[in-house]
Amino acid sequence: MLWTDDTSDPQDLRTYIRDLIALSALPAIWKDYQPQQIAESVAGALLAVLSADLVYVSLPSTSDHQSVEVIRGGSQITASLVNAAEIILRRRETGRVEQETLIPDPAGEGQLRIVSTPIGLTGTLAAGSLRPDFISNKHRLLLASAAGDVAVALNRWQSGCGQAAQAARSAEIAQAVARIEGLSPRGHQILEALASGHANKVIAYDLGISERTVEVHRSRMMKQLGVRHLFEAIRIAILAGLARTR
Repeated sequence: MLWTDDTSDPQDLRTYIRDLIALSALPAIWKDYQPQQIAESVAGALLAVLSADLVYVSLPSTSDHQSVEVIRGGSQITASLVNAAEIILRRRETGRVEQETLIPDPAGEGQLRIVSTPIGLTGTLAAGSLRPDFISNKHRLLLASAAGDVAVALNRWQSGCGQAAQAARSAEIAQAVARIEGLSPRGHQILEALASGHANKVIAYDLGISERTVEVHRSRMMKQLGVRHLFEAIRIAILAGLARTR
């Protein structure tokens, strides 16, 4: 298995940490929200966090609530492209894996890049942008994190007491803690520094080692966690409470 690192810009890493922490705070806000309110809230948050041009949320009806559909468009996207995206996303079968779509603008030359991820077994969360660099690993992981939080919030709302949702969240946190406990002492130090937004040069100085040695430990740490991208390692660190914001 190949472990890759697509984050070399410290500012980009700090932005990702900030955005992930912001999204992680949403479930607490949704404590008393109905499904419609949850969908509208996550759509608005992702439109800002991802700098997206479109966010789509679909929650099929259950015995507890009617179907919910929310679509939000930014100022740069045309109404015709929003309509085209809505039609395509409605027709798409809900799957258990991430899907990508490229939609040409009927009224222009632009193309909307959309990535969608499942919410539980029946819902869909999708985000799209006109930017050529959209659908990076950072975008995918932020979207998947938000979808997971929505699923937890819906379970909490349906259960009333929230025991099922709390158990699921606790299990995810416990798993993150267990994975970090499996790191070597140096790997733990490197991850904690990275999760706090420090660049390799700063970590090297603080630990009294070379940047090349930091890179070696960073690669080993990611392998020990079983992740391919640094963004995934940072999410595990945040779940386990390892990150320190400044």
